[in-house]
Order: sequence, then structure tokens, then C-alpha cells
Amino acid sequence: MTEHTDGQPFRSDLGVPEPLRETFSVSRLFRLRRAIKKHPVKGLIYFAPLVLFWTVAMTYGALVHGRNDFAVQYSPAISLYSIILGILVYPVRLFWMPTLAAGAIFLVPIMIPALNNDAWQFTLQQAPEIVLYFLISNMVMGTIIGLSVASINLGPQRFTPYGADIAQVMLTAAIFLIVNVTFILTTSVVFQGLDPDIRAMAGLGDNYVELAIRRALRGGSVVLAFFLIILQRPKRRDFRSLAATILLFIALAFLHTNGLGGFPALDASVVAVFLAVVLPSSIATLSLALGVAIYAAATGTYLNDQVFVSAEEALLDTYSIIVLQIGTFVLALRSYFETREQEHVNNINRLDAARDFADVGIFAVNLKRGLIRLDKTGMRVMGIDQSVMSLETVLQRMRPEDRLALESINFLEAGKNANLNIRVTRHEDDIRDLMIYVWSEQTDSGLILAFGLVLDVTEQNVQATKLRRTLSELQEKDEKQRRMFSIISHELRTPASVISLLADDLTAENVKETQAQLQEGSEQLLGVLADMRQAVNPDQNMTIQKGAYAPAAVAQSVRNTLHYLAEDKQMEIVFSLAAGAENNRIGDQLRVKQVLGNLVKNALVHSGGTYVKIAFEELIANGRTYSRWTVSDDGKGIPKEDIDRLFEPFERGGVEAGSRPDGSGLGLFIAKLTVEALSGKIEYLPQIKGVAYQFTVPEDMAPARASSAPAPSATTRFEDCRVLLVEDHVLMGQVTQKQLERHFGRVDLAQNGRIALEYIRNDPHDLVITDLFMPELEGDELIREMLQDGFDIPTVGLTAAAVGNDMDRFHEVGAELVLQKPLNMDEVLSFASDLFSPSVLKRAQ
Repeated sequence: MTEHTDGQPFRSDLGVPEPLRETFSVSRLFRLRRAIKKHPVKGLIYFAPLVLFWTVAMTYGALVHGRNDFAVQYSPAISLYSIILGILVYPVRLFWMPTLAAGAIFLVPIMIPALNNDAWQFTLQQAPEIVLYFLISNMVMGTIIGLSVASINLGPQRFTPYGADIAQVMLTAAIFLIVNVTFILTTSVVFQGLDPDIRAMAGLGDNYVELAIRRALRGGSVVLAFFLIILQRPKRRDFRSLAATILLFIALAFLHTNGLGGFPALDASVVAVFLAVVLPSSIATLSLALGVAIYAAATGTYLNDQVFVSAEEALLDTYSIIVLQIGTFVLALRSYFETREQEHVNNINRLDAARDFADVGIFAVNLKRGLIRLDKTGMRVMGIDQSVMSLETVLQRMRPEDRLALESINFLEAGKNANLNIRVTRHEDDIRDLMIYVWSEQTDSGLILAFGLVLDVTEQNVQATKLRRTLSELQEKDEKQRRMFSIISHELRTPASVISLLADDLTAENVKETQAQLQEGSEQLLGVLADMRQAVNPDQNMTIQKGAYAPAAVAQSVRNTLHYLAEDKQMEIVFSLAAGAENNRIGDQLRVKQVLGNLVKNALVHSGGTYVKIAFEELIANGRTYSRWTVSDDGKGIPKEDIDRLFEPFERGGVEAGSRPDGSGLGLFIAKLTVEALSGKIEYLPQIKGVAYQFTVPEDMAPARASSAPAPSATTRFEDCRVLLVEDHVLMGQVTQKQLERHFGRVDLAQNGRIALEYIRNDPHDLVITDLFMPELEGDELIREMLQDGFDIPTVGLTAAAVGNDMDRFHEVGAELVLQKPLNMDEVLSFASDLFSPSVLKRAQ
């Protein structure tokens, strides 16, 4: 047999549908097939002794108590049942086992000497063709019945699995009768021409058809009983009851052998029906099979092959057959209904176990008497040690608001229902969240009862709270990211607008002044991109580059950059620079300018005042010199509740609800990161009016130094140096190529990494400057393939990305210098000076 799990009909080795098998329940015949396939001998150990006992008992009774016609006793033979069962439950490869058992059982009445069956042995000797005919015929009939029943598809839409088993048993009995009656009629015709003496000896006389049909009718009950025994195998505890019922048949046999009782066959059939009704079906079936066999062996009932002379006796015999049929039919129905009821009980028990595992309790409330009854799960969930107790005691465990909510529902009216979340104190420190579902109904006596379920949802509520908190945090982070990307273009608008205005205002007369302002605007634009990168990766992007600078020049640079923004906001940028602001000191001019620019821009955008003041003073403490900067305004100030969050990213203190915020919300956050990277401190200063921020950084005074060898400058030129520039953006490539040609003897331009690799393979250059993101072959891949080809050429990596780890990609493949766009020519020249000998360097005169 082949098992399927795709919902298709199960089919045996014979190609016929398997007994019904559902997802949650399995046919017992199917289960028996599976067991026999694994352990084929066990099936015979249980069934063969039963059939053998029945055969021996019936044969003995027939020999002792009356006529014992061979043809009648084998119409049908008891061995027929083995063939039917074999087809239904045995795989084809093992079908020889029930066939062999059937042949042995067929020959038992003839061959066992203890039975003294001389007439049958004489028949075998004188007319072996008759014995062979009945042997083959019973084998064929069993095969026809088995295949007919197995070929009927009992689908799940019509039957439950055990219902399909019972239906197959019923069909087996019905087909059994049809096939056997057909066989009996055919046999009576086949042997009409046989010698009369041999026919009489074999039991094929004039009364053969009548006697054989009676036997076949009783056989229908027997086949039904045999299959019910297979489906409902009794357990060990059932055998005590089994012994008592067999004693009942023995007592009945004793009465009849002593001339007491009524018509023997009818009495036995009535007792069989009685047992079928009062005993459990698993015991009753086996009791009837064994009891009737013992009774028949002792009295000859059902075995006396004779035609009744009295019409009354013939009628009583017919009644006995009908009653016996009714008894086995009742057994089949009881077996079905008992099994279905047991399955329902098992399902309820499983559901109860699952409900108990899920902490779902059941309760009932008698509102009139004020009592509540709980099952064991409800007791555990509620923390109550009694199954029945006062409703008031339970209500006292609830919060007042929960109790009011529950009492507000008028459950004195039938049909009311509700579900509530309540909190119950089970013990002093054990507070649980419960969900209750309750409904009321009126009983037959008119009493209003409330029924309900109670669930412990404490853990679910805890998880739900955590999930809500996590969701809120994720939404907040998502909102910050969304705001960051949505304001990038807005944040870039200020420096871009400055550059656009300066370009429109550029004339021959103001070219020098405008050129300086354009430079400031471009630096501001690049600074915004640096802010973005620094906010995402502050540790990787906080490169400190110290040099000499004058604070006054930095303050003026900031004012120049934000001049147009101040005009737009109708505000003024003023200075308050203490002594020493003109003196050079050692610090990171770019970072100081970045912090000042962020603070001043914040004031211009958000304060709504009339001026922004940049103040500087020099401090000396513990032998060190410090620069202290203060940026203040006379605007509207910042609400107290926003002060603690001022230096967090994407926070805009003082922005009114409903107004459109300006700026990225990164200014103060980046200012704090930058000042801390410079080993300084930034803080908010409370003001009567407006806002003030102050930051202090350690900066030593710049010493006066003697002149040394000149560093590379804008006039430095590497005449003999060949540079390969790799840039896919056409305009950027052309502009950068022109800048490089001012300082290097030869500059070639490749528009992607693949073209650049061909350049290098054909004519290696002295220096490679490459972009990262390019079609066909990206910058880091270009460097990797250069090294694999054996070209160890110094490389400079360029990236325009403001965020991400793009610079790391260049470092990982061995780029000697990594820069952000636009190309910083001073850094390139300094790098080239360290690489190349003085022979290639030439200064313009």
C-alpha cells in the first residue's frame, strides 16, 4: 500500500481506493492494513484461531447432532471469510498468507480424524472434483466479494473514517448474500447430471438450495460479526465480562439438552440480541461469536441440515435467522455510535487539555444566589482554591473600575453578553491581567445563569506593551530618517542660493570680491554634505586637521557666508571680539568655522530677533590657552521643556506647532560632536531674552617660525608626472582634468574603470585618481585588478557620497589617499610631493 499526504484517494496494491483516511482521524481498516504490512503474522495470530475455533465447533456440532451434508456446510465455507479479509487488509505481496490459511481451514473438517467425518472423507475419495469445485468456488467468491467491497470509494464528504469502516462491513454482508445465493443456484444446476447416489452423498439433493440459502443467510450475520471483531478488538479488561456471557450461552445449551426452553435457534438469537443491546459493542460481538459457536456445538442449532415438516418450526427457524440478522445489525450500529461518541469525548478531552495549557478557564454564575463555579483551570487563573464560592469574594479581587464595568452589565436578562479586560489580585504580589467572555441564558426552570471563559493575558499584555514601545521607537527613528532625507534638498538650498546669487551678481568690477564669496558659498555647501556624513558616521568622519588661524578671520568668514541669509531674515551679524582675536593660534579652523556657522545659522533661522552676536575671548587656565566663543541673539528663546533635547539629532528647539521648520535639525548635534572631538565643551546659556550658546576649546598660540622649504602651492608643477583621472561624470571630469593639468605634465581622462584598466595595461601612469561609483568597473575594483595585474601605482580615491562607508572601500583595497569631492588640490599636491623626487618638480617663475 502507498500512503499519500496530498489529499488524493489512498489506493491499495490492487489499485482500488483505500478506506477513508482524514487529516485528524484514520480508518481502522486502514490502520489494520498498515499494522499488517509491518507485522503480517500478528494479523493471523488474532484472526486465524477465532476462525479455526468456529470451524471446529460448527463441524463437530453438525456431525454429532444431525445431518451433515458436505455441499450445504461449504455453501459457503468458513474459509471464505479469510479470503475476504485478506483482500481488504493484506498487501498483494502477502496475499499468500490468508490464502494459505483459507485452504487449511477448508480442509480441517475433512482431514482431522478426531471429527470422525467419514462421509466427507468418502466424498473426497469418490468425488474429489466436487471438493475441488467447492474449494475453488469459495476462493473465487471470497475474491469477488473482497474486490467488490474494496472498489467502492467512500469519500470523506459522506462518511467519517469509522463510518466508512462500518459501511464497508455492511456492504460486505450484503454482497456476501448476493454472491452466495448466486453460487448456490449455479451449483444446483452444475451438478444436476451427476450420479444421484454421489449427489446424495455430497449433500446435493433436492433440498440443497433451501438448506444452503438458510446457511448463507446465517453466514451474512457471521461475516458481519467477524469484521466487527476485527474493528473492535477487546482489551484485556473485557475478558471477565466475556467469560460471563459465554457462561450464559453454556447455561442455555444445558437447558435445551435437558428438554427445557423454547425453539433452540430462536432462543439463541433472542439472547444474542439481548447481549447486543446491553453489552458494550466491543465485548458483545466477540461474546456472540464464541457463545453461538459453543451453543451450536453443544445443541446442533443452526447445523441440522433438514427440511422442517412442521410449518410452525419452519417459521420459527426463519424468525431466528431474522432476529440474528437484527442482532448483528444492532451491533454494527451500536459500534458506530459508541465509537463516534468516544471520538467526541476524546476530542473534548483534547480541547480541555489545550484549553488548560492555554490558561482558559470556564465559569458559571448563579446571579440569584450570588455563587460562582469554576473549573480547575478557572480556579488556577483566578487564584481561587475552591470550585464554588461567593461571587462577592471574587469581585473583591478586582479593581473598582473593573467591578463597576462588570456590574453595569445587566446579566439578569437572558441573551446578554460582553467581553472585558480586568485586573485581578490573586495574592499580595501577584496581579494578573485577565480577559473574560461572559453571556447569560435562561434555563428550562426559568433560572438566569451566566456562563463565561476567563483567560490569563498577562504575558500577552506585557508583550503587547513591549511591542508598542518598540513600534513607537521604530516609528520615531523612521520619522527622523524620513525627515533627514526630506530636508537634504532644503538644507542644501541656502549655500546653493548664495552661489546662484553671486553668479548673477558677478561683473568685471567685483570679480575678486565675488570670487572670494563664491569660495565661501561652495565651502558652506560642502560643509552641509559633511554635516550629513558626520551625523551618520561621527567616529569615521571627524578628521581633525590643526593649523594656524586667526579667530577674527574665522568670524568674518562666517559672516560673509551667511550675509545673504541674514539680509533675508532682516537680522544683523555683529562681533564682540576681545583682545587677541587677531593673533594666530593652533586649531582646526574648518571645525571651528563649522560650529560657529551652525550656531549662527540656527539663530538666523529660528530666533526671530534683530541680531546675532559672535563673541570671542581668550582664557588661560592651568598653563593652557583656551578659545571661548559665544553666539547669542535677542529672539524669542527656547521653551524650558525643549532645553534638555537641544543637542539631540533632528531636534529643533523653539519651533512652534504648525510652523514649517527650517534647517536639518543636525546643527547643534554636529556642533556638540565637533566640539567634543576638539576636546572642548559646548553648553546652552540661560538668557533673559533670546538664546546663547558657548563653546570652549583648547588652542595654543601659534609660535613664530623661521622660513623653511616652501610647501607645494598653487604654482607647483610636476612636469614629468603622468596622471590618469578616472571619472564617469563628463563635466566633473573635464573641470578636474583642467585643474590637474596646471600642476602635472600629462593628464589622461578615462570615463570608467574598464577603459582606465586598458590605459594602464598599454601605458602605465605615475599616479591614478579614480572615482568610486562608475559603470562596468567601480573604483575599488579597478585598484584591485591593477594590483592583481602587477601594477603597483599610487592611487587617490574620490567619492561624492555624504553618507555611508564609501571611503572604507578604498582603504580596504589599498588606496594611499582617499578624498571627498571636489578634489582638494592642496592635498593632492602634498601627496605628490611625498611620492615624487625633486627632479620632476618645477616651480613657475
